[in-house]
Amino acid sequence: MQTSLKKRDAVATKARICKVAGQKFTQKGFDGVGVREIAEGAGVNVALISRYFGSKKQLFIASILSRLSIEPMLAEAREDWPETIATFLLDKSRQPDGIDPLLAVLRAAGSPSITPAIKQIFEEKILNRLAGELPPPMAGEQAALLISLLFGLDTLRRIFNLAPLSTGDTRQLHAHLAQAIRKLLTLEMPRIIQAEIKKGSI
Repeated sequence: MQTSLKKRDAVATKARICKVAGQKFTQKGFDGVGVREIAEGAGVNVALISRYFGSKKQLFIASILSRLSIEPMLAEAREDWPETIATFLLDKSRQPDGIDPLLAVLRAAGSPSITPAIKQIFEEKILNRLAGELPPPMAGEQAALLISLLFGLDTLRRIFNLAPLSTGDTRQLHAHLAQAIRKLLTLEMPRIIQAEIKKGSI
């Protein structure tokens, strides 16, 4: 019985550390917060972070990268993706617990100690996942272009607060974004490339 209580307590403590870490990383990025600050916010000894996660990098992976997913954007039928993706991206209340993986990743971008892990998870869970839902032979290019649009918009809107992306009419922005996404999803190859593919040159 005592062992079971200790396990439940350990699970709860680990979850609390993860929640605080996720919130801190969202607010400040990877380099902007230290493990001592996270431990203090979680009300635990800093040694527990090393014990449960090993390092700040592994804590970032557990609290942020494990939650990074494109699945909510792809929950609807493909013809509804433009509206669904635009709504998800522009919804300020989509992270009620204060943890926003996308924002945390944007703020951590450029940090040499975590960028390789971000790139790996990003390729596996975002780029390849989206490309797998699109028809060949332009699936990879379409997925990359769409993700570039989404991350670029999110960076300018939430990191740099660039007007009118951050202060304009959200309904109008939603309509324009959905239209741009729809065009990318229906992207056709230039005829010269189609001809080369048919000839077997590509």
